[in-house]
Amino acid sequence: MISVTEARRILSENLERAEKTLVALQNSRGRILAEDVYSPIDVPSFDNSAMDGYALIFDGKRNEWKLEGVIQAGDTSVKNISEGKAIRIFT
Repeated sequence: MISVTEARRILSENLERAEKTLVALQNSRGRILAEDVYSPIDVPSFDNSAMDGYALIFDGKRNEWKLEGVIQAGDTSVKNISEGKAIRIFT
């Protein structure tokens, strides 16, 4: 297996750069966004999570984290995450 850094290098050296094209939303299927899109409002308007997951600091340099703890559903305690560590979250 290759590293994330190596994969990014290979992709950047082999991807064709295309010009930005403005298309109607109904014609956008199968296309790739040229830039990030941000919502002007929070949706939903309250804190909500549909799935269990992990909290971690992503720096793009690593692909493994040491599991440091668990936050159970309903737990309101605040936990700090250190670099290279992850916390499992149950919703």
